[in-house]
Amino acid sequence: MRKEAQKPFGADFQFQIKQYKFQVGGFISGNQFLGANNSSIHTGYGWRKENSKYNFSIYTGFNYMYGVYAVADTDSTTKPQYYFDVGAYVCAQAIKKFTYDIGGGLEVYLEASKTQIMGGVKFILFFSDSYRGLKRNYNPNVRKQ
Repeated sequence: MRKEAQKPFGADFQFQIKQYKFQVGGFISGNQFLGANNSSIHTGYGWRKENSKYNFSIYTGFNYMYGVYAVADTDSTTKPQYYFDVGAYVCAQAIKKFTYDIGGGLEVYLEASKTQIMGGVKFILFFSDSYRGLKRNYNPNVRKQ
């Protein structure tokens, strides 16, 4: 098990099917930025509240983690220990929008399996396709007055 802090990098995609909200994504972490001694993909179901200034969401689901860590060997050396594991995933996001469809914020997350527990706070960038432009009240079936 690792005791030192890791530097993660990841991406998530949140989408909606009817009234149900979902999230899929993944990230890598390592001792250096973009180092990859731990990788994870996750999927979740959740709650999301969005308006023109803020986006709040909570997701929970499953993850698949794989990676390597060092274990002590008998002759005072270390050897790599590889793991592949399924676990639980939960995250909560708070985002302030700069414009309707671009923003930034924080995410608190936890990914846990029997082999690895990883959690923390991420700074996130937010891009949305919710904005559809100004509403135009045009109906071609109504005659102009």
